[in-house]
Amino acid sequence: MALVILILRRGYPILLMGSLLPAILFISAGILGLLGETLNLMVLGGIAAGVGLVIDDFIVIIEGGRHAHRMSGLLVPFVLSGLITILALVPL
Repeated sequence: MALVILILRRGYPILLMGSLLPAILFISAGILGLLGETLNLMVLGGIAAGVGLVIDDFIVIIEGGRHAHRMSGLLVPFVLSGLITILALVPL
């Protein structure tokens, strides 16, 4: 989280990311509970990798949005790249 604060340096994106991380973890735990899976080392490693990808995409989208706001017209590709990453991770 400290890295996100250093990179973004704005209040709203930091609050949004800070609220998304616990939500992601609770949703992951809920889905695992529904599937009857346990929290073993492989599952925790997968969740950690997924959270890392979400944080990376979040930073790219926020920074891309700032740049697109200045340059106009590039926001859609950045949002679509984030959605494609999320859709690729859903089956995992």
